[in-house]
Amino acid sequence: MLHHDTPVNKRQIALTAGFVGYVRAKMKSLAKSILNLAAFLELSSDDIINPDSADKALEQLASDLRGATTGEIEYLNAAIRQEIVEIGEDRTPEQQDRIDFFLSFLENFGLK
Repeated sequence: MLHHDTPVNKRQIALTAGFVGYVRAKMKSLAKSILNLAAFLELSSDDIINPDSADKALEQLASDLRGATTGEIEYLNAAIRQEIVEIGEDRTPEQQDRIDFFLSFLENFGLK
C-alpha cells in the first residue's frame, strides 16, 4: 500500500505533475506551430509560395496528422480556439480567412 504523504511520494507526485505541465506546454506550442504553418501554406499568395509545393506539403501534413492520438487532436482543437480568441472580434478580411481556415482544419485534414 502506498502512503501518499511520505516525503518520497510527495516528491514523486510533484515531479510527475511538473513533467505533465511541461509536456502540455510543449504540446500546445507544437499544435499552434502546426496550425500556423498550415495556414501559411494554404493562405499565402502564389508569389509567396509555389502552389504545387504548398499542396504537397499540406498533403504530407494531413497524412502525418492522421496518425495523431485523440489527445493530440484535442490539443489542436484547443489551439484553434485559442488562435480565434487571439484574433478577436474586430477582424480584417485576412484574419477572417485565417479563422475560416482554422474552423475547417480538423475536418479538412481528416481528423474529425
